[in-house]
Amino acid sequence: MNNLKYLIFALVIGLVSCEDYFEVDNKDSVNGGDYYKSRTEVATAVMGIHSLVQNIADNNIILSSLLSEEGEPGVNATNWITELNNRQISELNPLVDQTEYYKIIVNCNDLLARLDTIDLKKVGYTKHEAEGILTQVTTIRAWTYFTLSNFFNEVVYFKSPLVNFSMENLNKLPRLNQDQVVQRLLDEMESRKGKVGEVNWGKILGDNDKLWNNMNVPYEVLYADLNLFANNYEEALELYMLFLNSTPSNDYLLNNSWFGIFNGSLSSASIEVIAGMVYSAADEQEHELYDWFTSDKVGGLEYIIPTDTLYHTHEAQLTEVFSKGDYIREMAYIWSPQYDIKEVRKYKTNDAFVPLYRASELYLKVMECLNRMGKHEIALAMLNKGLKPYWRNDNWLPTISNEYFFPAKLKDVEGFRSRLNLKSIEFENVDESELTLLIEDALVDENLMELSFEGKRWETLLRIAKRRKELGEDPEGKFIAEKVSSKFESPEAMKQKLLEPLNWRLN
Repeated sequence: MNNLKYLIFALVIGLVSCEDYFEVDNKDSVNGGDYYKSRTEVATAVMGIHSLVQNIADNNIILSSLLSEEGEPGVNATNWITELNNRQISELNPLVDQTEYYKIIVNCNDLLARLDTIDLKKVGYTKHEAEGILTQVTTIRAWTYFTLSNFFNEVVYFKSPLVNFSMENLNKLPRLNQDQVVQRLLDEMESRKGKVGEVNWGKILGDNDKLWNNMNVPYEVLYADLNLFANNYEEALELYMLFLNSTPSNDYLLNNSWFGIFNGSLSSASIEVIAGMVYSAADEQEHELYDWFTSDKVGGLEYIIPTDTLYHTHEAQLTEVFSKGDYIREMAYIWSPQYDIKEVRKYKTNDAFVPLYRASELYLKVMECLNRMGKHEIALAMLNKGLKPYWRNDNWLPTISNEYFFPAKLKDVEGFRSRLNLKSIEFENVDESELTLLIEDALVDENLMELSFEGKRWETLLRIAKRRKELGEDPEGKFIAEKVSSKFESPEAMKQKLLEPLNWRLN
């Protein structure tokens, strides 16, 4: 990973001046042949884009935690943090600065335009690898746009390379709302279908550390996420299963070693980590999460702390022996109000691994799809005890037919709750429509306990709230208002504010 600091330097050199006027370049002025003459030079350009994703990974977690009910300002919180938590944001608040996000988009556009002018096979790539490179860069750009649209009401959408870039001039361009952005991104993902390809960066860079490849955003997973957001449940499920089918048989099976990825030990990466950002203090690559989340009593800044809502959700769980508490996942926190210590312990250092996707998130989304498709029995089986009872004579029972694309290895996946020794969630004497919402509520709680402070909570709340409002299941928008306002001592003002969908995201 020592090469990454040089890749960052190479990328910054390629960035255009932020002081000049914004212009859209034409393809005649973009010649990849002037830039990329070897496999390594192309790889360096892609890794440079990965380094820009490093720059926003921690900010995604901070935004998600404060917009949702999982985090709140700590004792030393800055005014910027308090503003964001209260949704009363001043113009100069650096936490809502979108510049680093658009730098990723600008560089993806530029690289794609340059690559379009050269034959990657002539610089040493196979056709399969060349397609993989184009898909990876397109997917990173789409992921960045989707992330922006989750946090902000409108975003500037453009695919052309730029001669000059500044936020001041970018803000003069028309903006799209999230529905419009998602439809554009679905079209982009569809355009790569059948041309996904694959590239092994470790092999190309002469460093077989698998973590190079963990920094890729998987095409199938993002494409599935976009379909899930658009309520295309069957399409999303097929793509999630396509991803699971494309991995080795032992990859992405749930286990209890997930917290190891935050401890500087990535031995379980092949099982738990799908994609994420790797940092190295030795190479001057750090984020701020350890300092921000750690109590000032042990040397941290204590800017953001876990909420009572998060803690009580863990504590409300029952184990198989009917004792209370989700003790395994509570290891991610210190919760000791009597000693005035509340802290997040998922990030042990300021260069700890930051996941973008891990296996448990994928399985929660698979369950969400199945539930919305009316496959309540299968969704609950995955949530509780797992699917092994549905496998007989080397095949799935009719309850899980081949039309749902379930790979055989899912028979070995433990139940989401049984792997944690938690009691099964069961519902009796409820009609189908009510059951759908009850299971979805259970999945929302699992998401909070499993993925808190990983940048996923706000996206989840937004997706569910938007769906329920559009389907008439929650016409007043109470779902998101009640969830987020629960962390406030006086929740009513925030609840009333969030009954208006325009106040869900940042302006």
